[in-house]
Amino acid sequence: MIALILAPSKGKAPYPPLAICALKAWLKKYGYSSTAIDLNRYYVINHQELLFNINKHFGLPSTHLDSGSEESIYNLGTIYNFELLLKFMYNVEYEDNTLTEDELVFYKCLNSQLEIEAHRLLDAGYNCIGFSTFVSNVCFSLLLGQKIKQIDPKVKVFYGGSSTAYEPIRDFMIQSRIADYVIVGEGENGVLRLIGDIERNKANYSTIYSENIAPKLLGENEIVAPIVKNLDELPFPDFSDLDMDSYTLEYNRKYRFASLATSRGCVNRCAYCSETQYWRRFRQRSVSRVIEEIEYLYNTYRCRIFFFCDSLINGNVLWLKDFCTHLIDKKLNIQWLSYVTLNNVNSDLLQLMYDSGCVALTFGIEHVNTNVLDSVNKKSSIGNAKSRLLECINSGIFPIANIIYSLPQETPEAFMELLAFTCDPEINSKVLFTFRSYEIRVGSETTSKLMETTDAFPNHQINMPHSVMTFKETILKLATYWNPDKQYIKTCKDKHAIITSFYGKNNESYLKSISNARKYNIPSILRRTIKLDSVPTIKACCYEFNTNFQLFILSQIDGVHTVADIIEAAKK
Repeated sequence: MIALILAPSKGKAPYPPLAICALKAWLKKYGYSSTAIDLNRYYVINHQELLFNINKHFGLPSTHLDSGSEESIYNLGTIYNFELLLKFMYNVEYEDNTLTEDELVFYKCLNSQLEIEAHRLLDAGYNCIGFSTFVSNVCFSLLLGQKIKQIDPKVKVFYGGSSTAYEPIRDFMIQSRIADYVIVGEGENGVLRLIGDIERNKANYSTIYSENIAPKLLGENEIVAPIVKNLDELPFPDFSDLDMDSYTLEYNRKYRFASLATSRGCVNRCAYCSETQYWRRFRQRSVSRVIEEIEYLYNTYRCRIFFFCDSLINGNVLWLKDFCTHLIDKKLNIQWLSYVTLNNVNSDLLQLMYDSGCVALTFGIEHVNTNVLDSVNKKSSIGNAKSRLLECINSGIFPIANIIYSLPQETPEAFMELLAFTCDPEINSKVLFTFRSYEIRVGSETTSKLMETTDAFPNHQINMPHSVMTFKETILKLATYWNPDKQYIKTCKDKHAIITSFYGKNNESYLKSISNARKYNIPSILRRTIKLDSVPTIKACCYEFNTNFQLFILSQIDGVHTVADIIEAAKK
């Protein structure tokens, strides 16, 4: 029996897990039965306190602003908190005093729950268990996999997802003997090959690459599986194992969510993003097949709100226009939301998207300073961010704008320019800005350069248990990757403090002022939204006395060279 698991992760978005349900459908197509298990949604509903502590202790990167308290920025101190993971995994080898009182309480609570989850899976008869992993759920996935292997070593455990794209992570999975197998890249044919070989007792390898990202020279225990060349061959995701009533709006249970993807990959080549490396090229399904899937989900599961998980919905504008037109012709009473890039949308296209049911778009703006954008090859945001957001607002679609600070090449001047943009009175009260410090993206070009050429990620001497000494080099690589330099962390915290001096959390008057925000309950984000307490004087002056806002910002921070100086300038 096969179990496909999504472990608890960040956020509370009420979407059914697309990856494991798509794999379930693919296996079913070839005669294999499996079960999709969404532990993430289960913990959101039933174990909120434990889920909070998982994110807290294992380093959930800041995405939404909270308050100026230290508690709100604890997660800027680490990416995954790898040393704590080691202490939990090899607890009997550490001294009792290596955990703080808070960590010890968390460990006992988490360990107890892991025992329950492991026995639940094994008692159900699953002898092959796979995990879909990424940044914020890899620690729980590893701990649960370890618990399963401790109870029954004969059970086959495998891992896939974006986290396995980073070699030290998959090396750690194999060398620690938590994983029997690791799938790297696109999963359909990899998992199909694996399950078939396990049944035939021929799975004499540890790593399966999808052909689009496989290395030229394979290791002794590595094989390659083909990608799905025609995405229209993919069956519709099978959500039959899930309680679809748990994927609904909190205030209106009849509106069920569904998640689907129209494409894989991205047309942009942003250096900070790992998806470019993961998918390598942009591929898209046909309009007719996507419409057919929407109708299937509409009729079979009574889904009425659709979240497109694509890197961007407008990778092919002609496709998008055709899709919207066909969706309008179908006269389905649905709403949908997606990610979008700035550079190829306009008012006409946005209006067509609105007419087809689009209620919200998340723009990957990230930054507005040209030098910063150039440094990460983010061409799509240069020069048109504000105009695109205004066009989106005017179309009736609710805009969300993702912002990243502390990107490489971000000078104090560039950071102030970014802050001024987000405080622009024309857009601030109508756009939901989300902020996070630069996350170290597994497999991205920017991360690789930082690791190779700067002191941002020095070698850390961590307390290693005896059990991992045989693969010490892998541990040291992960310790380096997962623990940025303290000065980098301090810089991020100082910038976070600046932003939080202008923004707050969960202000009802702000929520009510945002067009469509409560009506459509933009998932997860609105629960931890931000507001403008007051337009900073620096920005108000900019619009009152000077039309060249960049020159004005530069003049205001003339002589500013440190983050501390920026804070002082912002206060004034």
